[in-house]
Amino acid sequence: MIADIIVAQQATINKNGDRIVVNPNNLFKVPAFPTAYSFSVSLVMSDLEPGDLDQISLKLEKKGETVRNLLQAGIPEDAKKHTNVALNINVQNIEILASGKSSLVLLSNDEELARKDIFFEKADLDN
Repeated sequence: MIADIIVAQQATINKNGDRIVVNPNNLFKVPAFPTAYSFSVSLVMSDLEPGDLDQISLKLEKKGETVRNLLQAGIPEDAKKHTNVALNINVQNIEILASGKSSLVLLSNDEELARKDIFFEKADLDN
């Protein structure tokens, strides 16, 4: 199985079933800390075998500690029949206390599938 996490300003699926990811990024500049930040996460899992996914979870970590659980969901039976699965999640008002690196971690059945480091910095408002 191959899994990836894409962090973006917005992630949607149009009426034709096409995934649209707007402004993918892993560096976010904010005016001050602490702050609340919203973004979208697109989860992509490919080359799945039957039984690979029963439940998935997504968490935000900082320095190896869980800051917040963002998703915990069972996989619908009809999705388990596919070899490729993509999910879009809108993450709203996540509290970011300080600048630095955080990580989004995708797990299935408590096994890590993917990790994406994201960075928050104070924006230089003078320029």
